[in-house]
Order: sequence, then C-alpha cells, then structure tokens
Amino acid sequence: MGIDIDVVRMLEYVVNVVILVFILNKLLYKPVSKYLKARQDKINTALDSAAQKQQEADELHKQYDALVSQSRAESADALRKANEQASHQADQIISEAREQARQIDRTLAGFIRGQLSVCVILGTYYSLGLYLVGLDLGLLVGFIAGLISFIPYVGSIVGFLLSIGIAFAQFDSLMPILQVVLVFVTGQFLEGNFLTPKLVGENVGLHPVWVMFALLAGGVLLGFLGLMIAVPLAAVIGVLLRHAIENYKKSTLYLDS
Repeated sequence: MGIDIDVVRMLEYVVNVVILVFILNKLLYKPVSKYLKARQDKINTALDSAAQKQQEADELHKQYDALVSQSRAESADALRKANEQASHQADQIISEAREQARQIDRTLAGFIRGQLSVCVILGTYYSLGLYLVGLDLGLLVGFIAGLISFIPYVGSIVGFLLSIGIAFAQFDSLMPILQVVLVFVTGQFLEGNFLTPKLVGENVGLHPVWVMFALLAGGVLLGFLGLMIAVPLAAVIGVLLRHAIENYKKSTLYLDS
C-alpha cells in the first residue's frame, strides 16, 4: 500500500512537471523564438549591410585605382607633350638663330664686297683722273686714295691733300690745280650719292637714304669710329628688325588684331 502511494505521488509529480513544461512552452517559446528570430534578422541585416558597404568600398577602391592610373597616364602624356613642345620650340629658336646668323653673315659679306667695289672704282677713277691731269705720281696717289676709301671720307681727304701738295709743287698755273680739285670733288660726289648707296646699300639690304643716315648718325655719335662701323651696324640692326617684324606678324597678337 505504501508503494502504491509513492507511485501515485511520483506520477503526480511527473504530471505536474509535464504540465509546467507545457505551460512554460506555451508562455515562453513563441516570445523567445520571436526575439531570437528578430535578433537573427538584425544580425543578417547587419551582415548584408556590411557586405554591401564592403562591396561599395571595393568599388570605390577600384574607381580610385582607375583615377590614379588615368591621372598617371594623363600626367605622363602631358609631360611627353610638354617635352616635345619644348624640344620643338628649342629647335625652332636654334633654327631662327642660325638663320639670323646666316643673314648677318651674308649682310656683312655683302658690305665687304660692296666696300671693296667702291674702293676699286674710286681708286681707278682717281688714278685715271690724276693721270689725265698730268700729276706726277698720279696713279700711285689715286690708288692710295681708293685703297683707304673703305674709311668714309678718309681716302678722299688723304688723296686730296697729297695731290694738292704735289700739284702746287709741280704746276705753275692754277688750272691743273683746279682740275685736281675737280677730280676729288667729283669722286666724293659719286661716292656719297651713287657708289656707296648703290653698291654697299643694296648688298646689305639698306635703302640709300638709310645708308646716308647711318653714316651721319655714326659720325655724330662716335666720330671716326662711327663712320667705320655705321653701315655694317645698321645692316645688322636691319636684319634683326626684319626678323622681329616677321615674328610679330606670325604671332597671335598680330593675327588676333
């Protein structure tokens, strides 16, 4: 009988436990499951968001790498173009400088040829003129006067003084002396108005008026030295000015206006 009571109590206890478990299951399972599911959903959402952000970060990194590569390529291309442009400009400047040097060389060579031509013509003229007048040593004096005529006025002055001195010593009348004077006056007139402007001025690319102006300015500013360097210096300045005008006409400053 005692055993039966213990069994009954045991059964009652088991039944109570089962009922308690059932009640707890009914009361707690759904809220806990719902809570756990909500937490799992939040975790999944957070993971998805993190994955999306990681994907966006990877995309931004790719874009950054692409921009860096493009910037490097553009920089390299710009540097190459700048180097090519600088090299082209340097070559152009060197070419222009060489062309200016060639023009100056041709101008100075033309000046020397023209001046030699003047000296030869004047020497021939003075020699023949003094010889025809009958002056002793007329050929030699005329040659000396023409030889040093590359210095403006000096050849004529030296030749004139020598010829006048010899004429006064040689002739007793005034007419031969006047003829000697006429030879040098005519020669000086021909040199100043025809020979130097034509033979020298045309060879150096200067108008005869500019040649006369250069001689006048050189004589006033530097005296004897100015007379010697006036024409070649004016010719070189003319070359540089013509080159500067050509560059100005090719520049955007002139073309835009």
